[in-house]
Amino acid sequence: MYTKPDNLSDAIKYLFSLQKFGIKLGLSSTENLLKRLGNPHHNMNFIHVAGTNGKGSVSAMLSSILSGLGKKTGLFTSPHLIKMNERFRINESEIDDDRLLKLIRDVFDVVDHKEPATFFEYVTVMALKWFKDEGVEWGIMEVGLGGRLDATNIITPALSIITNISMDHEEHLGDNLLSIAREKAGIIKSYVPAVLGRMKDDAVAIMNACAMGLNAPLSVFGRDYNIKDNNPVSKGFNYYGTGWKIKNVIPSLKGEHQADNAALVLRVMEMLDKELNIQEPETVLPFLNKVNWPARFEIISHDPLLIFDSAHNPDGIIALGRTLKQVFPGRKFDFVIGVMSDKAYEVMLDSIFPVANSFYFTRPQYERATNPDKLKRMIVKKGIHVESLEPSHLALEKAMSETGKKTGVCVTGSLYLLGELKAYLKDHTPLKQVFFR
Repeated sequence: MYTKPDNLSDAIKYLFSLQKFGIKLGLSSTENLLKRLGNPHHNMNFIHVAGTNGKGSVSAMLSSILSGLGKKTGLFTSPHLIKMNERFRINESEIDDDRLLKLIRDVFDVVDHKEPATFFEYVTVMALKWFKDEGVEWGIMEVGLGGRLDATNIITPALSIITNISMDHEEHLGDNLLSIAREKAGIIKSYVPAVLGRMKDDAVAIMNACAMGLNAPLSVFGRDYNIKDNNPVSKGFNYYGTGWKIKNVIPSLKGEHQADNAALVLRVMEMLDKELNIQEPETVLPFLNKVNWPARFEIISHDPLLIFDSAHNPDGIIALGRTLKQVFPGRKFDFVIGVMSDKAYEVMLDSIFPVANSFYFTRPQYERATNPDKLKRMIVKKGIHVESLEPSHLALEKAMSETGKKTGVCVTGSLYLLGELKAYLKDHTPLKQVFFR
C-alpha cells in the first residue's frame, strides 16, 4: 500500500513509481479520477494537440500567443527535460514546488490504490485540476501517445490540432501510417473544428473521413492555409489563410518544419480571431516570434558550437539534418546520440550521415535505451570516427574535446538524453563555464 507523500522528493518518487504500470491506453481510469475530483475539466476552453512531431513546439507557440493576448493560459506538455515542474505552466511560468506537491497529494486522495493510475493518467489529472483551480481561460493539452485512447482525450476542446503523421510508437499505434493516422484522428470531436498540419494525402483522407462523420469542420494545410517564400536561413515566410495574409513571419524556432508549425498556429488564431477579439492579424506576431522552447534546435553555445535537438524518430532526424545544412552550410557535426530501443535507429543514423564528422554513441539512464555498442556496429564499417561511451556525460565531454572550429557538436536522439545532459551541464561548474559563457 502506498503512503501519502509529505514532501516533494517523496512525491516525485511516488509519481515515477507509477511507471511500472506502463502505458495503459483507455479513458476509464482518467474519467473515474476526474469524477472524484468534481470533473474539473468540464466547462473549460481547451486546444488539444496531437501529432508525431511538432506537438511541443506548436503548443509552446499557442501558449505564447494566448498569454500575450491577455488570456490566462495553461500548458500541459510531456516529457520534461530536467524537472517535473516543466510539464505544468500558466502564462509561461512553471508550477512552483509547493503547488506541485499539493496537486500530487490532492490526486493521491482520490486514487483507488488497488487499481493504481498510470504515471501519465495521474499527471494529466493533475494538470486539469490545476487549470481549474487557477481559473485558466484557455488550456493547451499535448497528447502523450497517439490520441484516441490517450488520457488527454478526456477533454472536449474548442479546437483540435494534428500536426503531422509519421512512423513512431508502432507497438501501440500500429505498424503502418494509416493505422497511426486513425489513432491520432481519434481526438477529433463532434462539431469541433480541427486543423491539420502538413501531411501525406492518404493521412489527410483518413482525417477528412473521420471529420465528416463527426460533422467537424476540417482545415487542411495546402488547401485552407499555406506558406510561401519560405527562407529557412532567414526563417521568414509569408502566410496565406482564408482571410488572413501576413508577410515576413519570422518564428524564433529554426527550420523549415518550424515554419510549418508556425503556419498551423496562425491558422488556429485565424479561426479563433472573433472569439479572441484579434483586431489585426499582425497582433500575434511579436508573441509568435519570441517563443523559446528548450531542445528544439537549441544552440547551447556558439564557441564551441553545441546544439541540442529533440529529434527522436526518422522524420525528426531528417528535419534536423536539413536544418543543420541550411543554418550551417558546409559544416560537419560530431553527433552525441542515444536512442530508445523501439525506434528505427538505423534509418535515423543513415539520414544524418551526410552531415556527420563523427559519432559518439551513449545511452541515457532509462530502461528502454539502446545499447550504444549496437549503434556503433552499424556505423563502424562506414569509414567515419565512431565511439561508444557511458555514462552520457563522457560522450559529450569527448565530443567537445575533439570538435574543431569548422565542426560542431549536436546532441540528439532522445529527450531523455537531452534532459540528462542538460542537468549535468547545469550542475558541473567547469562545463558551465565552457558552454554558457
